[in-house]
Amino acid sequence: MINPKSNNSAGFTLLEIMIALLLLAVITTTSVSMLFLNIKGWERVADNSDRQLAELLTMARVEQIIRNMIPLNWQQQNRTRLLSFTGDARQVQFIAPAPQQYQPGGLFEYRLALEDDFEQGASLVLDYIPYNPKKSQFVLPQEGRRRLLLSGLEHVEFSYFGLLPNRNEPEWNDAWEQLNNNYPELVKISFTEVGTSRPREKIVRIRRSD
Repeated sequence: MINPKSNNSAGFTLLEIMIALLLLAVITTTSVSMLFLNIKGWERVADNSDRQLAELLTMARVEQIIRNMIPLNWQQQNRTRLLSFTGDARQVQFIAPAPQQYQPGGLFEYRLALEDDFEQGASLVLDYIPYNPKKSQFVLPQEGRRRLLLSGLEHVEFSYFGLLPNRNEPEWNDAWEQLNNNYPELVKISFTEVGTSRPREKIVRIRRSD
């Protein structure tokens, strides 16, 4: 004799199948969403790592150029002595050895400067040109080549540490004039990326001084 209850317990009802399909859809959707979040997170980490690496390489190159600055003196017609170095909060200009990729070698005039852009934010740019020994003044940025070093910056500022005229001790200053008696001992570059509040600093010790 067949038990009538055994037919009711065999297989799955339509309601049970629908609930199972709904749970499967929820699990699948959650898994796909988590996968895309993980991919986006990995891409953000990769982008940040690439930017930090590019920033480190750029600042290492900038440090090398500034550290090897050549302390030349220019004599004007009125016998005024000018340093081949000048800087303020927005830019710094000096003479240093030629870039490594420039095979003829020699000296170059360099200009590191803040460049503002309303849409892309501030940028750190490098102007450079072979140094002309017949000149007794800077010719950049009117001439020469330009290279974009860092972009997407909120703020860039230069400052200088050294002994100024009529001072007994060296100190930090936001400008360095060509009429100073000495070259600065240190040059500091401070910059802040867009979307961040923590400024980054790079302090470069000049290898030579007069």
